[in-house]
Amino acid sequence: MLNRALSTLVAPGRFISAVLLAGLLAALAAASLQAASPPYPTYAAAVVDGAYDEWDLSHDLFAEMYRAGNPSKPVESYFYLRYDCTTQTAYALVLAKPGLEVLMQPADAFVKLGNSTKLVDGTYPNFAWVQPDHTTGRALGWEASFSLTPGSYNNLNIHTQVLDQEPQTSAVEDRAIPLVIECPTPGSLQVTKRVEWNGYPVDSGQQFEICITGPSFPAGDCQLAGANGAVLTWDNLIPGEYAVAETDPGTLWTVQVTGAPAKVVAGSQATATVTNRHDAYAGLTIGEVCSDNPSHTRHWIVNNPNPYPVTFSWLVEGTSQSGSDTIPANSSTKLTTQSEGANTLVVAVNDVQQDRLVSSGEQCTGSLQVTKHVDWNGYPVDSGQQFEICITG
Repeated sequence: MLNRALSTLVAPGRFISAVLLAGLLAALAAASLQAASPPYPTYAAAVVDGAYDEWDLSHDLFAEMYRAGNPSKPVESYFYLRYDCTTQTAYALVLAKPGLEVLMQPADAFVKLGNSTKLVDGTYPNFAWVQPDHTTGRALGWEASFSLTPGSYNNLNIHTQVLDQEPQTSAVEDRAIPLVIECPTPGSLQVTKRVEWNGYPVDSGQQFEICITGPSFPAGDCQLAGANGAVLTWDNLIPGEYAVAETDPGTLWTVQVTGAPAKVVAGSQATATVTNRHDAYAGLTIGEVCSDNPSHTRHWIVNNPNPYPVTFSWLVEGTSQSGSDTIPANSSTKLTTQSEGANTLVVAVNDVQQDRLVSSGEQCTGSLQVTKHVDWNGYPVDSGQQFEICITG
């Protein structure tokens, strides 16, 4: 079997080169159809919480566990292994064979190097039962984490108790299988975030979220850039391809990503660029509307020529009068202020002045039409007759 052959080659006092080991793995791959890539673990992290959704039960399978650790006896459980090079943490998952259950006996749920160095002892916080039934004292399995430096080990010992008609010890082959942890030199990824406001007044509070997904962050990792852009850096990355994307900034922005997916190489820095361009912008303008009573109130109209809504602020210079509003696309909004000071209105977008207008105090005027009817009542019409109509107001 693959693990037995490897155990022999990396036994104490023996040396096996990385090249020879790789060749042996290729030659013996067919002997372990269910294993992923022992003696190498899957390079990824996990969460020790008793839920194992993040595990890939095909890719992460590291070894079968036999009754009494004897490969001539039935397989009664399975051992899955991951390793996080960033934190030098190993993650173990042990699951009973379908139809069997693991006995919730902490002292018998362990990971050791040989028979002395215990790495997992079945206790929290680095240990959790999988689907435990505290009434029966049985579970589907368990998961755990433990610190382990990169290197070659020839005596990884995983052990648990299962219920197979009666309690049985389930352990890896001969209670000692090889493990080789090789962490490549990390690389880094630098993402340059550029922001083109395209004439639109800069919103100093605007933030853009840039996310990368790859070997170090299978579920993604994000950083924020401000209104004027930024250079974002992810260090200590496992080499490989990383997707670069931006969380949707809204319909007013066009986003262009270049250099993605970015290929991170050991000891080097990959680069990518994310550029945001705001839709074209034309400034707001102010118009004056006449007032029925200019000595008390003034009326204004603020115009938005853009094909999208614009929020603005306004104030009357030299007074406490101020406010804000949003003008619909290609539309206008009316403001009314009290007659005060120089009656000068200023409007701004993101604190950038758009227009300023001094009110003329125009009085609204209208017209009155009076229809004059003359009924001569049979009297001969005097074509020279005139009537004077007067109004007062």
